[in-house]
Amino acid sequence: MELAGVIWEAATCLFSCSKVHAAYVCKLEENLKSLQEKCDHLQNFSSDVQTKINEAEATGEMQRTSQVKDWLQQVQNLQKKPNSRCSGRANQYSCIHEDEAEEKYCVHLQSLTVGDYWEHANGSL
Repeated sequence: MELAGVIWEAATCLFSCSKVHAAYVCKLEENLKSLQEKCDHLQNFSSDVQTKINEAEATGEMQRTSQVKDWLQQVQNLQKKPNSRCSGRANQYSCIHEDEAEEKYCVHLQSLTVGDYWEHANGSL
């Protein structure tokens, strides 16, 4: 009887652990599409900010702050990560399954949201 309880406990633990990881696999296509859209949006916003910076610096109106320099560098570094992880692999899906870095990548992407830096683009650069 005790063995059945141990087996049940182990099965419950395995199910709950695998359920979380299965969600990534089951929604992989949707997650990849969403991530690509957010990356594209971030790239477009970054280009707009860079254009405003260049215009403001050319006229001498403003200078870019260290925070804006850092943000632009983070965006640039962020966009290099998926390409370097997946380069040379036949199947891009396998590169995402091979490590758990995509979760860290998503968290990092969320930390670089457009709204956080909007005031810097419209105010002081």
